[in-house]
Amino acid sequence: MSKKRKTRSQKMLADRRHFLYHPETPVAQISRPTPEKIKIEPGILVNRKKSDTTNETFAYVIADIRKIILISSAVLVTQVVLLFVLGRI
Repeated sequence: MSKKRKTRSQKMLADRRHFLYHPETPVAQISRPTPEKIKIEPGILVNRKKSDTTNETFAYVIADIRKIILISSAVLVTQVVLLFVLGRI
């Protein structure tokens, strides 16, 4: 289905509304402060240390793996039980 198109009068009303609420300002009047450039010294980049990772930082992964193993084993046990129950009927 095609998009409903605006009539000429709707477009004119929209133009008036835009001019009323969003008056155009000349580009020359807008002044933005120029950000100061930060001087980067090569020594700062060379002396960076690698972040130390410990077992504590991956604690959330261990919890997620436990949940995954628990759910997967529950699904597997349910499938085996259903195989034996439905197989004997």
